[in-house]
Amino acid sequence: MGPILGMAFVASVLVGSTFFLSKFLPNFNAGPKKVREDLAKMKKEMQTEIAALVPWSEEEKVLLSLQNETTGKRSGVTKTYSGKFSSVYHEPLIVWRMKEYAGGKLSKLIYARTSHQEFTYRVTKEGIDIAVGDYFVGVYRKDHVLYDPKKNQPYARVKRDVTRDYFPVYIKNEEVGNLQNPLKAEKVNPRAFGLLTNMDEETEAIFLAIAIVEMLRVDYLD
Repeated sequence: MGPILGMAFVASVLVGSTFFLSKFLPNFNAGPKKVREDLAKMKKEMQTEIAALVPWSEEEKVLLSLQNETTGKRSGVTKTYSGKFSSVYHEPLIVWRMKEYAGGKLSKLIYARTSHQEFTYRVTKEGIDIAVGDYFVGVYRKDHVLYDPKKNQPYARVKRDVTRDYFPVYIKNEEVGNLQNPLKAEKVNPRAFGLLTNMDEETEAIFLAIAIVEMLRVDYLD
């Protein structure tokens, strides 16, 4: 899964890929084999877009735009969407693809990439299972709280108040940053983040995993 997540984080929060596969893939309407195939297909189809991503860095992340650009849509038995988030200077920083499923427990499968990290989301009626790389990090529920996979205890949360300009993000009860409220954004191309603390690798991985959900929410997840 790359160097972005330190061993301490793996030991304290994440669980192994075997648990990830058993938790993340079974009990779908589509079936685990079908979902694996769909995920592999997403990754293959996105190789050109991924190669074009600007390297993720401290300088670039503060320039990330809230503007979601949908780059493709296909319909059939299932619907597939693709898009990207760029910097305010129109440099691609995050690409994503989403597949919708008709009926059953699984509603959507989403795969997103920065230049150095990947995020996979399994959307069901119970919440959104989130994986960073090959590791299942928890369930992001409708109360905007990420629950850790071991003890089912709150680990991170977004204080989402639609009357505010920004949504504070807390990890381990510490505010680490905030997200622009898309309903209150006044600029044509607003920045996604209003505040970012000096995060370590594990904190940034969780922060970004949640941020991507919230950035997609208005168009695809509400």
